[in-house]
This record gives sequence, C-alpha cells and structure tokens, in this order.
Amino acid sequence: MRVLHVVNSLDRGGVENMMMNVYRRVNRSQLQFDFLVQTDQVGVYEEEIDLLGGRVYRVPYQTTSKFTLPGQAYYAKLRGFFHALPLFTYPVIHSHLDRMSGLVLAAADDAGIPIRIAHSHAKRTTGATLTRLYKYSWGWFIRRYATHYAACSKEGARWLFGWPPRKVQVIPDAVNVRDFLFRDDYRQYLRKRHGWDNAYVIGYVGRLEAIKNPQFLLRVFARLHARRPDALLVFFGCGSEIGALQALAAELHLLPYVQFWGERDDISQLLNALDILAVPSLAEGLGTAVVEAQANGLPCLASTGVPRSADMGAGLVQFLPLAEEVWQDHLCRPPKRKPTAWRYVVARGYDAFDVVDKITDFYLKAVKYGL
Repeated sequence: MRVLHVVNSLDRGGVENMMMNVYRRVNRSQLQFDFLVQTDQVGVYEEEIDLLGGRVYRVPYQTTSKFTLPGQAYYAKLRGFFHALPLFTYPVIHSHLDRMSGLVLAAADDAGIPIRIAHSHAKRTTGATLTRLYKYSWGWFIRRYATHYAACSKEGARWLFGWPPRKVQVIPDAVNVRDFLFRDDYRQYLRKRHGWDNAYVIGYVGRLEAIKNPQFLLRVFARLHARRPDALLVFFGCGSEIGALQALAAELHLLPYVQFWGERDDISQLLNALDILAVPSLAEGLGTAVVEAQANGLPCLASTGVPRSADMGAGLVQFLPLAEEVWQDHLCRPPKRKPTAWRYVVARGYDAFDVVDKITDFYLKAVKYGL
C-alpha cells in the first residue's frame, strides 16, 4: 500500500525529520511512502527517498492574484494533480500542513481518495495577519474533508481540531533514541575540537524564525554573560531571523561568544558537547528538540509555549515564563545531566520503532475498517 504524505518541503525540519525516522524503519513490503511538496527546490532528503523506493511530486504553491480568491489557483493545481493520478494509486493521503490541510484534503476528496488524514504539528498559526486569516479559513474545511485526525500531542490536537476531536490519533514525533544516547568520549572529543573545553555551552536547536523566539534567548544571554564570562551560545539552524540575530549580537558586543552553525545532520552527536538546551519558542506543537535532548540526558530550559507533554518525566526540563531575568537566573544554575534519561523517552513511546508500529496500525485499520 502506498501512502502520500503532503509536506512543505523535504529539507531538515521537525515534521520532515519525524517522517524520515518513520520511513527508514517501516516495513516497505507492507507500506511505501511518497511525498508531495509545495516547492520546486530539491530537498536534502530526496536522494534518500529515491533509494528507499519513494517518489517525490511537486506542486509549487501558487500565490493568489487579484482576480482569484485566496487559495483558488493552488486548489485548482492540486485538483488537477490528484485527478491525473491513476485510479486507486493512493488509498491514503496524509497531510502535514496544519490548517492548510483543509485545502489539500478538499482537492483529494474531489479526486476520490478514500482515507484523508489531517495531522497537527503546531500550536499556533504563523505569518502576517492576512496570512493567518487565510490559513484559518482553510482550516474550517478540515472537519468537512478529513476522514481521520492525527496530532503530535494533545495540545496540538486541541489547537487544530478542538478537544476532544473525533477519531484523533496522537502519534508521538519519532526519535531514534539510539542515536542520542550520551557518549562521554564524544563530549570530550567535540569540546576539545571546537575549543569549548572550559566553556559553559548553551545550545539552541531549530529554525531561526520569529515564532521560535531566538532574539529573546540572545538578549537573555547578554545578561548572563555579564555574570558568566565562560558562557557560549551556539545556534544550530537556519531561517529568516539569522540576519537580525547577527546584527543584535554585534550591537550587544557578543559576536565572539555567539556561534551560528547553520543546519546540521549530526545534532545527535553535538548534543553531547552542550551543557544545556534552551527552547524559548512562543508556541510548539510538541518540541521534538526537547525530547531528543532528554534522550541524551541533557538539561533543558523551555518556555511555557512548549507543551508539557514534551517533558518525559526525567527531571531534566524546566518550563519558564518568557521573562529575561527568570531565564538568566535558571541558566546560571543548570541541573545535572542524566545519561540514563533515555529510558523515560522509550517508556513514553517516542522511540522510532514504537512510532512505526503505531502509525502502521493506524493506516491499516483506517483502510481495512475505516477506524
């Protein structure tokens, strides 16, 4: 059975990483994944998808002109794409576009795709006011055209579908726990290699976007550095905020103490070298970086915009309001690392192999019984 996943792109990101963690481990004699993306750009995962037997389709998002209603042109393109597919190619379409899933699933319904899944990975709509209104309007179509609902957390389900939603399936974001196990030899090697031997290293992992609130963390770090001159802040990720962050770091005279590493494919190793992870997001559907850090035994400071369900119960996560003085105080006295905390992550069902079993069962029951 082939399942068509609809995502923004196939570059590294929370949704894409989660899907690839599942795809690598799924029984491909039973299930095969294909992907529909909204961009012409080739993503970093596309070569691997091809090797695994998957297909990638492109229907680039088309902006609205003054002669059409919002989403009308893109809906027409999607409808044409689905109708051009051979009949019964996909019994299941699984959309990961949050509120915009309403548009995708409406087009899929028109083409007769029987199982249409809307998946919530967020807890807030992003973009300018008009963009948010546009997305919100398409979100109303989810109730009409989705046959099944999935979410990365109860908070994400409540945001997109209301709570309790009909037929909701909470599917934890898959984490390959074995990759994140703490290795002290990695820690010593990496810290020596990067000149961090005597530094207190604070890490940020994720997109550099306004909703992730990285400028707040940089301002907190400016306060902290006055008290802890050994502190170092490292940003792992790319995004539209990078220019503003670099300018702010220069303005605060912090450039020697703030590093921008861009996107990385070795985060599971680099976590070993950190002393604490900071997640100051305004809103998160789950906060996968927090779960991964706990698998490594790394302490985390998280904003109250991160769902409490991201805490695996190992005593490593502190949830804080977005007040600079509060974050400064807590960063000065981080909890100790717990190398055995990965057991809590596995017990909560976040290991990729457990998620594969859950999502496979979800698809098979949906197709066979409509459950």
